[in-house]
Amino acid sequence: MFHKSKCTMETVKINIKFRPSAVEGEKGMVYYQVTNGSTVKLICTGYLFDINEWNEARHILFGSKSGSALSVHLRDICERIRSETALLDKVIAALELGGSSVSLEDVNVSAWASFVTFMNGEIARLRDIGHIRTSETYLSALRSFMRFTHMTDVMLDDIDQDMMMLYETYLQKQGVTKNTSSF
Repeated sequence: MFHKSKCTMETVKINIKFRPSAVEGEKGMVYYQVTNGSTVKLICTGYLFDINEWNEARHILFGSKSGSALSVHLRDICERIRSETALLDKVIAALELGGSSVSLEDVNVSAWASFVTFMNGEIARLRDIGHIRTSETYLSALRSFMRFTHMTDVMLDDIDQDMMMLYETYLQKQGVTKNTSSF
């Protein structure tokens, strides 16, 4: 249980950490360690990669040969990590603006996440575990939804039944069959 104490940007620290797999030859995972004084919260990212791709001293991923598929994948992960840590900063700042006591328990990135961030994370996770065709289907769905929103990202909390009905109508106007577009 977290103790209720006032979080401020000066006292809250966000560290990017890597946890190697306990199983020889398996990939490890990046996680965020959010601390406020002696209180610590760990937030798993789901980003998996080999230990030799992690620079422990700098808490970043090593690059590989420029232009290779692995290099592009690692750059994507780095960009998502930058985006998510910026989001964590925004969450903490927004909670701070409320003026009430805030605990690390209140720091919940998923409630503040955007659809694009969520989908990109799922696409990367699926690719990492070898579900390439499913990741391609998710990417197609993401592109379709972004066309529907005129390239405007949407917060997950803002997606509701009305938006989904509008999206379904949009898909049908694009010629997608009712069976394909039904929710």
